[in-house]
Amino acid sequence: MRVAGLIAAAGLAIFLAVPELRRAPESASPGAALVRTPTDRAALAKILATELDSTRTTRFDTWRAAHVLMARLEPNRPFAQMTFVQSGLAHWKELSDADRREVLASVEPMLRDEAFFARAAETVARITGDLSIIRRANPGNDAALANLEATALASGRFDEYRAFREQIRRRQLAQLERIRDTADATQLIALVPLQPATADAPLLAAILDALRSKPIQRDRIDTRRLDALNRFATNHGLHPLEVAKVQPPVEQWSGLCGGDICERAYRDVFSNGGVYTLRLEAVQSDQTPPYAEVLIDDALVSEGPVAPALEVKASLTQGYHRVDVHLVNPKTHTTLRRLIRVAAG
Repeated sequence: MRVAGLIAAAGLAIFLAVPELRRAPESASPGAALVRTPTDRAALAKILATELDSTRTTRFDTWRAAHVLMARLEPNRPFAQMTFVQSGLAHWKELSDADRREVLASVEPMLRDEAFFARAAETVARITGDLSIIRRANPGNDAALANLEATALASGRFDEYRAFREQIRRRQLAQLERIRDTADATQLIALVPLQPATADAPLLAAILDALRSKPIQRDRIDTRRLDALNRFATNHGLHPLEVAKVQPPVEQWSGLCGGDICERAYRDVFSNGGVYTLRLEAVQSDQTPPYAEVLIDDALVSEGPVAPALEVKASLTQGYHRVDVHLVNPKTHTTLRRLIRVAAG
């Protein structure tokens, strides 16, 4: 059916479905407003924003008709449907499958806007359970990819989180190749992860190589990233720019929130050679469990949901070894902290 036909049908349905509108077009009901002023954008926006909150039996018909009329009035302005999308998401569980598809179709072009994507992607995915729409509509910049990674974590889509994590690594390496000849030290060091892992070694080796011909002014760079780069290079034979200072072993867990891990904790363990066991237990979360990554000497040895526990076993050579635990989804969508605890190790 053509758009004009849809609009006519929707308007007729409202008019026929609500007898009092035919008798008294001056009525203050939303249906009457549609019939009286079908080109009044403000009136349509008000209906879209509030009609589903009412108890009227015709509320869904009125809401749909207002959406069709707004689409007719603003065919080339996706954000004209903002109130339709907001009310649809607020009443998501009450909507029919067809209404849900229409809300998703309306929000998808909005998500291509970088600022809107940053604000709304996680909320859309959480309410609708549809991660494919934000993958498809994301604006393609670095911030959007990081947002996708965080959204996958927040919604418990851990396979997709791991895929996004590797995609970010590949993107950073490709970005380095594009800029390495023209970038200054500040731009190159900005690509260094604050907590590098052995999977980042190709990127870090390339950054080190590019930096050897660049002047480095410490007052203009992120010294935390430079220190992380030199520390990683020292520990993994990558010829650092400056040999990192040898730090004494940290034999107790550091970085804890009280007695729990709220984001990252680390310690050094001494092994005579053999199997090291670490057991993590969930302390606080919502329906999405905490997700932990466990690194030993910067190598990812285990990862997974702590639901309700995660046990890690790793064979160690003789000597000290750095153990890092990263809680990579530290907060729920309501900003409640997720917490995990080291039960053994």
